[in-house]
Amino acid sequence: IVLGAVSTNEAGQTDGVDNDAAADATIATNLGDLVVSTGGAIDDDNTSSGLAIEGVTSLDANAGASDILLDNPLNDFDQDADGVVAGDARDEVDARGVNVTLFDASAIALGDITATGALTVTSVGSITDTGTEVVAVTGATSLNAGSNGEFFDIALDNGVHDFTGTVNATGEDITLTDANAIVLGAVSTNEAGQTDGV
Repeated sequence: IVLGAVSTNEAGQTDGVDNDAAADATIATNLGDLVVSTGGAIDDDNTSSGLAIEGVTSLDANAGASDILLDNPLNDFDQDADGVVAGDARDEVDARGVNVTLFDASAIALGDITATGALTVTSVGSITDTGTEVVAVTGATSLNAGSNGEFFDIALDNGVHDFTGTVNATGEDITLTDANAIVLGAVSTNEAGQTDGV
């Protein structure tokens, strides 16, 4: 499924269920959540105005057997929160796939993320976790919280995450907690930040 301009608003839900990986979809509703389940990959249309989601985003690519590539720089998975000014996002993104790529034009909150390949998250705001929900990545993890020389915090610190592959991160203050061992790759803190590895 290829998502074009998708906009959700307030306390409702947009559901997209598609068993054809090649199908295109443009969805606009007056609801809050986005739920997408497919029989193939989930992709976005980089020529569109992006995804503007006010509620929770749930993505399941072929029961976790295909890729999720949502890298449009206009995507905003927490449209009702100002990630640059207010700090952390309020509404989470849950995703299950092989290689999972997410771009958010503001802050992003990760919920349950299962990537049997690589996880790549880029935001123009903070990258945080949600409650006790688990980020589990088999391959490499790349986290980039910043744009145009301005950097934001990365806090994945709830104690239940499992990063099996190398973790690369760029942000201001960076806190990473792994329930098991962790392998740090390129980690860069900027401005008055610090790097915490627990």
